[in-house]
Amino acid sequence: MKLKFTLSCLILALPFFLSGQASKLNVGLQFVQQNIDQLKLVESDITNIKVEDMYMTKHNGVTHIYYVQQHADIPVHNAILNVNITKDNDILFHNSTFVSDLESKVNTTKSENLKWDI
Repeated sequence: MKLKFTLSCLILALPFFLSGQASKLNVGLQFVQQNIDQLKLVESDITNIKVEDMYMTKHNGVTHIYYVQQHADIPVHNAILNVNITKDNDILFHNSTFVSDLESKVNTTKSENLKWDI
């Protein structure tokens, strides 16, 4: 009986947890969009970003979001932008290693078919 009650409470609480996480995702994305100049990025640098990790630190309630920069759905090596958000949805800290104006720096020439001798 106690297990059923606990499971019921967890199921009922899930939407509140998920909406809180969605709210933090919105706050993080809005920060990135509104501070594109400060981050030294252009619009195309953030159109295909992906959330790689997100978690909340229990002792202070800060949510840490890690975005990965992508080009044509391919992750860019070490191109990470993190945003740390307080319980009150304030930005505590951010850092970015995104490549500025990535689109202009991508070599789009096709490679020849390579034969591998194994």
